[in-house]
Amino acid sequence: MVVYGQKSAPVTTLAGTIDSGLLRLPTEKVYLHLDRPYYNNTDTIWLKAYVLDGGLENSKQSGLLYTELVNDTGKVVLRQSMPVMLGLSWGQMILDEKLVAEGNYTLRAYTNWMQNTGQESFFTRQLYISKADEQTWLVKTSPKPSPKERALKEDAEVLVQIIDQAGSPVRLREMQLRIMEGDKTWLREKMQTDIDGKLSFNFAIPPKANAGRLVLLAEDIRKGEVSSSMTGSANKRLAIPLNIARSSYTDVQFMPEGGQLVAGLTSRVGFKAVGENGKGVDITGVVVSNTGSEVSSFGGSYKGIGSFTLSPAAGETYTAKVTFTDGSTKSYALPIVKPSGVVLAVAAIPGRDSILVSVQGTAAISGSPFSLVGQSGGRVCYASNISLSKGTLTGKIAKSRFPTGITRFTLFSDSRQPVAERLVFIDHQDNLRIRVTPDKSSYQPKDSITLNIQVTDKENNPVQGSFSLAVTDNSQVKADSSNVADISSYMLLTGNLKGDIEEPGHYFAAAGPGTEQQLDNLLLTQGWVGYDWKDIFDKAYTPKFKAEKEIEVTGTISRVSGKPLAGIPVSLLSTKKPSLFMDTVTNAEGRFAFRNLPRIDTAAFMVQLKDNKRRMFEAQIKVDEFTPAETKSLQVPNNNPWYVNSDSTLLNYNKQNIAMQKELDKLNFPDGGGTRLKEVVIKAKKVVKGSKNLNGAGNADQVLDEEDMKKAGKTTLLQMLNNGVIKGFGETFFPLGLKASEKLEFGKWNFKIFDKKLRLIIDGVDLNFLYSPMQDAEGQYEEYNFVKTYLEQITAEDVKGIEVLYNNNYGNKYGPVYLKPQEYIATTIPRSNPNYMAYAYLEITTWSGFGTFMKRTHGRYLYRPLPVSWPKQFYKPKYSVNTAAFLQRPTTYWEPGITTDASGKAAVTFYTGPKPTGYTLIIQGSDLSGAVGRYLKRLSTK
Repeated sequence: MVVYGQKSAPVTTLAGTIDSGLLRLPTEKVYLHLDRPYYNNTDTIWLKAYVLDGGLENSKQSGLLYTELVNDTGKVVLRQSMPVMLGLSWGQMILDEKLVAEGNYTLRAYTNWMQNTGQESFFTRQLYISKADEQTWLVKTSPKPSPKERALKEDAEVLVQIIDQAGSPVRLREMQLRIMEGDKTWLREKMQTDIDGKLSFNFAIPPKANAGRLVLLAEDIRKGEVSSSMTGSANKRLAIPLNIARSSYTDVQFMPEGGQLVAGLTSRVGFKAVGENGKGVDITGVVVSNTGSEVSSFGGSYKGIGSFTLSPAAGETYTAKVTFTDGSTKSYALPIVKPSGVVLAVAAIPGRDSILVSVQGTAAISGSPFSLVGQSGGRVCYASNISLSKGTLTGKIAKSRFPTGITRFTLFSDSRQPVAERLVFIDHQDNLRIRVTPDKSSYQPKDSITLNIQVTDKENNPVQGSFSLAVTDNSQVKADSSNVADISSYMLLTGNLKGDIEEPGHYFAAAGPGTEQQLDNLLLTQGWVGYDWKDIFDKAYTPKFKAEKEIEVTGTISRVSGKPLAGIPVSLLSTKKPSLFMDTVTNAEGRFAFRNLPRIDTAAFMVQLKDNKRRMFEAQIKVDEFTPAETKSLQVPNNNPWYVNSDSTLLNYNKQNIAMQKELDKLNFPDGGGTRLKEVVIKAKKVVKGSKNLNGAGNADQVLDEEDMKKAGKTTLLQMLNNGVIKGFGETFFPLGLKASEKLEFGKWNFKIFDKKLRLIIDGVDLNFLYSPMQDAEGQYEEYNFVKTYLEQITAEDVKGIEVLYNNNYGNKYGPVYLKPQEYIATTIPRSNPNYMAYAYLEITTWSGFGTFMKRTHGRYLYRPLPVSWPKQFYKPKYSVNTAAFLQRPTTYWEPGITTDASGKAAVTFYTGPKPTGYTLIIQGSDLSGAVGRYLKRLSTK
């Protein structure tokens, strides 16, 4: 037995090169702790981000994190940035029902630096976002293969029962049915429910369809129905994932340990079976050679993943004959057997203090030098030279060399080419120990609860760290699920692996020989997330995406020819309040940078150039703008909506959402003059997507949307306005309070809407921000001509939509943001004062999103960074009054900023809800020095 560990010159150099590469290209991982697993489209997603390096210390790379909500068509409906300090960030994503439709979404988080290792390194969480609707029907469904499937493999049978929320069947209802795959319709048919509310039919699955992605869209087409008070639509629509998984279409892959099958060398072979719906499929089978001999068998898989041993012979090929749970069979070819090579086998058997390693080689490579390297936690933990002069080398490596988590063993040739690789999991049982002790043994509704938190390490030493706590109502939220990775399973396991891992919590929740074997099988079949070896070894390699340390505005100034301009004064101005003015000069490379920016939620900056004599001049301004990751390859799973095969928890969640919405309507409309939801029924509200409307998209006195712009064709905005598309548009002298004799002397001619002066806001930027009178004494028509120039230059084709903000309930938010101090003061003086001024605003949204007028402005560049999510306070009621805020909320308490002291202690206090129920408490966090932990506790009120 040979004990590895002695380092000679070649392996020392190799290990040093790898360590240098890992230091130059450090790993970064993000975990988001969310307050709960599903939401309504008027909710707020509360979250805390832990941004750690490979060693689970706070990352030193990034000071900015991006969070995105992506719908099932791959469109990003919400994207924001979050500042990161010492590896931590917390905030919220506020959902807008106008932008976030009901459906499946992927929430993902990443730093700009993480884009260098691909989307496999991003944090992702699958969410279903619903809408509150008391009229929504419920669905019970069990799609299954038709008996013909085994022969034709093309037919599927669907059985759907539709009931109302009282449990009564929706009888004899005419429905429009469509089988959809994304935006593509494969089948369209009308059908009526039977006396039991059932729809039953067979359909031929098109050969080109991805059957696992098919959705049944059922729409009520009966006329004369009363509109739903919650949706404003009489035509109810149900989206029902069919989850078809035909055995004959199962993808089965075979992956030899170390990477290859070699003639004469025994190998362990991992297998992974995935159905059409993306889920693991249990299989059994045998392996036969081309001579017909049965050489191995396999079974006992978990989520379709398992392993078996095989001793391949030279010149033979092998086939796996797979049997599925429905009794059908199919054959799959195993990888080609190589005549010569090496096989690497590694076993990290739980309960033992050493890792067993075996390296086998054929006679053809006897004497060839190899190096074995083991890395974990972003560093090389082991390296040794390997000689296969005797054909096989076995030995032990102490587990104490490696931290808890995945260790990646790689066998290199003498030319530094990786020839075999194996991942194993090492568990020192050293996660943080978190204990939570309530202050009382029992609680009542609306009771105060104090939780005393104690965090220690494996040796019971106190631990200082940062933690987040979510308390959810068990009657509405299923908080604890092995389908969702917690901070431990993510940071130690799934965050390092490529591909989707089903039920990651299973591998940690039920420790035992069976689970440990399943975890090892998983690591046989999953790829490693990280940089390519060629990039690690290449000292000249420069990552495409830089690490962003803070919120900043940087860029380059150059001549039109591209030559950098040094020593050029550059100014940065905010186009919104708070006011900001900063200046700097470009360096020798023409670079400029503005840092230490103030806290602004939705910022827009003007980068402005002046020559050494402080005069405006034309040059190329290139601002370093964030390039988001693409979403084309993102596959959002077809999870069931809440109304499909619902249980009591989901039904109660919807019921409470409806009650909450009704209470909010009472608060918003206390006079009983109507509700927000009824307004939708009476008047379909137009929405301009991407609008910077301070009141929210569509909240305006008049809205012109894309269809209105199409009708206007190639006309200019001024022509559109003069054609009467906007009520009250015209021209007059301001201020309106001037006497007729004073208007020619003191008045200024300008555009108006009814009795208010018109102000243009283009993509969230005040057009007057660019206006500067030619002389100290402003001309009578000077501002008018300035505005008119842009109204004549911008065409309807440039514009996505226009929102008119005339009444004070919409316009009041604009004055403090866009008006100059003297302008704003003029809006607050008595109307009887001749200098009184009132403003109406046109919020214009262009297709470019940057204001078409910017193309015509020399020496200026509008830079609009992503909105920043600054932390807001989660509301914590004390139940002194009975309003919507005090209803039974799904998230009872959320606290992202828990910090334990030197004794490892912290305490939090919150109030229980108004009804007797159970609660689930989940606390997660990190000491930011290499350890993470998670704790779950249940409480109840009586």
